[in-house]
Amino acid sequence: MRMNLKTRLVLSFVAVSIFVLIIFGYVSHRITIESGIEREAALTRAFIRQEAVLLSSRYADDTALDPVHSAIATLGADRQQLILLVDDKGDYTVSTPLPDYFGAGYRQLPLTTLVRVDDKEGEFSFEGDEFVWISAVMEGSPYKLVIVQRLQKEAPAFMQSQLGRLLITGAIVVWIATWAALILTAFITKRLDRQNRALVHQALHDELTDLPNRTLLFDSLDQVLRRDDSKEIRGALLVMDLDHFKEINDTLGHNSGDLLLRQVGTRIRGMIRKTDTVARLGGDEFAVLLPGLGAELGIERARKIIEVLEKPFDIEGMHLDIETSIGITLFPDHGKDADTLIRRADVAMYHAKNKGCGYYIYEAEADPYSMRRLALTGELRYAIEQNELTLHYQPKVDLRTGLTTGVEALVRWNHPQHGFIPPDEFVPLAERTGLIRPLTLWVLNAALRQNHIWRMMGIDLIVAVNLSARNLQESKLSDQIIDLLEAWNVPAASLMVEVTESALMEDHAGARKILTDIKCVGVDASLDDFGTGYSSLAYLSQLPIAEIKIDRSFVMDMTSNEQNAAIVRSTIDLGHNLKRIVTAEGVEDRKTLDILKSWGCDKAQGYFLSRPLPANELVEWLRGSEWSLDNKPPQLLTDSSLT
Repeated sequence: MRMNLKTRLVLSFVAVSIFVLIIFGYVSHRITIESGIEREAALTRAFIRQEAVLLSSRYADDTALDPVHSAIATLGADRQQLILLVDDKGDYTVSTPLPDYFGAGYRQLPLTTLVRVDDKEGEFSFEGDEFVWISAVMEGSPYKLVIVQRLQKEAPAFMQSQLGRLLITGAIVVWIATWAALILTAFITKRLDRQNRALVHQALHDELTDLPNRTLLFDSLDQVLRRDDSKEIRGALLVMDLDHFKEINDTLGHNSGDLLLRQVGTRIRGMIRKTDTVARLGGDEFAVLLPGLGAELGIERARKIIEVLEKPFDIEGMHLDIETSIGITLFPDHGKDADTLIRRADVAMYHAKNKGCGYYIYEAEADPYSMRRLALTGELRYAIEQNELTLHYQPKVDLRTGLTTGVEALVRWNHPQHGFIPPDEFVPLAERTGLIRPLTLWVLNAALRQNHIWRMMGIDLIVAVNLSARNLQESKLSDQIIDLLEAWNVPAASLMVEVTESALMEDHAGARKILTDIKCVGVDASLDDFGTGYSSLAYLSQLPIAEIKIDRSFVMDMTSNEQNAAIVRSTIDLGHNLKRIVTAEGVEDRKTLDILKSWGCDKAQGYFLSRPLPANELVEWLRGSEWSLDNKPPQLLTDSSLT
């Protein structure tokens, strides 16, 4: 069984304490033994020194040692002492009955060396035993007295006392170490737990708003979907982001943007249930998990969130109004796993943003990542690479002269299995998958190639090519356009790029740079779908825009809708005041055309004039139309003329 951290720390402290105690005990024991031996030797030397003084004082004359022998005899032979009388030649005699310990083996002791040294006392070891000795001069006698005594092997009482104290000290040390280990371990464990909780919180929460992040949302959604209930788990998932949040960051700075995001998170969190989860997915994108709520309650909650976020935000003394787009998925209807539900809610959110309807419930038919759409992605890439796409061209007529001055190039895809696929299906798919860049380059190349062919036929037209928001984020786009103009030997004035208001607003600075770069070489820009976006007059005046195209939604019913008619007429006046050419899209009848002419509209485009035509049909249209080039039939030219 795996031990936890606290147990491991305690055992480690105790083990270290025991190890230290063993080292301490061993060292203390050695010191005690050595100090005990030294103590015993010192006491023994003092004792036999007194005996030596006593014995040496018994000598009366230089011939008789009887008093000495008598004194020695009175000492007895039970003290494990060896008493020698040494003459001036260094010879010695035993002057005492030998204790049992010495016996006849006394002669093996290093006595010869001992009695010849000049020292008066000392110690020596022999066969594992320790001995002390002392010598005394007998005044007036040719002899000197040497006493040798063996030290006791048994530990003295004080040594036993020291060892007892050592054991008690060791027990106290282990007890203290154990408690210290427990206290220190508790402190360390508590601190580590606090740090681990902080790290876990940091890993699962957004740093800016302190809301759960994408990881925690996925986990919470997985837990809800895996509940072992008797009935099917139902609920709703809302994914939302703030409309035009980038403008706030660009205008007020990122600090203000961060403050706004925190306030948005606080508002959403304040209106959810305890069982709900609100998370920040990243950037200005949030999500709300609503377990147990169906479609109606999910929609109701989305409306309340929109209502709450519509109230002005106080950002450093400035009141800001924001709009929110929300995508809704329901489980298990729209998915049974977290990844599918979040992805599809994101798709629905983009539909809500594009439609401007606030919220949108996921529909498989509108999912660009459905199986059919995913299959089309690979097939579209192949179609671009294999040149399987075609361009149709819709004429733009100058209302002052009645002549065709340009065309708009519109890409078409006739799929080998699915037949005709409308641009509003595969172009958004290209934008989402990154294929818009090669698609736009293909359109530019094909349009300029066709323009080159027309110029060789004597047809002088301005070809307009649409650019998406993704294209305007490509820093190399201007260079690529210039290279294609040179490759096909087409004047820059014969090319126009069309951009929408929404595309300009996504990256205003980047779009301005690209449009300025191509304007420097003579390529004009047209603002498409004017009136449906969010551009301001300030932006419009700053951008190198040569043409404003009024969106067809205003033009098509302006004869029956006074409000739309007012918008069209005001736009014409606005464009002329800004010294811009004004073109009306969606002209479907003669009456609309005549009214536009009377209002001073510069150009018109629509089905009343002509539908989008293939290149060869456009030439025929120019030959027979009342809105031809210059009333001169163009010379027919085939592609073989280019080789």
